[in-house]
This record gives sequence, C-alpha cells and structure tokens, in this order.
Amino acid sequence: MQENKISGRFNEKKKKDRIKFDLGKQGGYIIAILIIYFIFFGLINSYYGRYINEELIWLYKTIFEVYFGIPALILFLTCLILTYKEDIYHYGIKNSIWLNFFIFTFAFSWHWILKGFSWNPFILLFLNYQGYLSILVLISISIAGALSGWKIKQYIIKKKKVSLD
Repeated sequence: MQENKISGRFNEKKKKDRIKFDLGKQGGYIIAILIIYFIFFGLINSYYGRYINEELIWLYKTIFEVYFGIPALILFLTCLILTYKEDIYHYGIKNSIWLNFFIFTFAFSWHWILKGFSWNPFILLFLNYQGYLSILVLISISIAGALSGWKIKQYIIKKKKVSLD
C-alpha cells in the first residue's frame, strides 16, 4: 500500500514537471508566414515568372497589379485572422506588423535567388522613395487588417452579450 502512494506521488510530480508546448498561438503565426510565402509570393511569381525585377522589392505596385489585388487581400485577411484569433488584440497587431519583416525578407531572398546576390534590393528599398512607399503601404494594409479583426471580434463579443441578456 505504501508503495502505491509513493509511485502515485511520483507520477503526479512527473506530470507537473512536463513542459507543455502549445502550438495554438505559435502555430497560427507560422501558418500565416507560410501563407505569405506560398500564396502571396506564389501569386506574384506566377504572374511575373522569372522576368521580375524591381517589382519584387517595390511591392506597392505589385500587390495591387497582380490578379486584381488578390495579394493585398491575402495580406489583409491573414492579418485579420491573426488578430481575431488572439485573446489580447495587441499581440495580433504586433504579429501583423512583424509579418512585414518576413515579407521583405522573402522578397530579398527571392530577388537573390533569381538575380544573384547584390546590394541592389537594399538600394531599391532604402535609398528610393518607392521603397519607403512599399513599406508604408504594406504596414498600412497589415494594420488595417489587424484593426478590422479586432473590431469584428469586439462586435461578435458584444452581440453575444446582448443575446445572453
């Protein structure tokens, strides 16, 4: 009988010491990055093929031109869903803004794969007004999507409260 108590305590302690890794929030963000990589850039690549030049860095032109703005819609909806799924909307907005870093990282890497390594992407992005316009447009789309996700979640919560009363 004493042995069962000891092993029971050991199992309880063992359960408490286990590290729990929740893929809920991290998994959603990783899926958002994969959506940006495969769908957002996949549409741009299928539209231009290997003949893409500055369009890959100056995304403000590209995202509205390719397939009637579907890449912009994908970015907007991805940010909307990221923020909607978060309990604290600040995290969703922060994650949506961080997606822009990955977008430009992917744009640089694709440019280097297609054209070879050069400093041209940095020059096009940071020493030209069109580069800053791209940054501004992408951040604006991301923030608009994130704020829309937050407002939709607020509306749904408010509607549930009203229906419960």
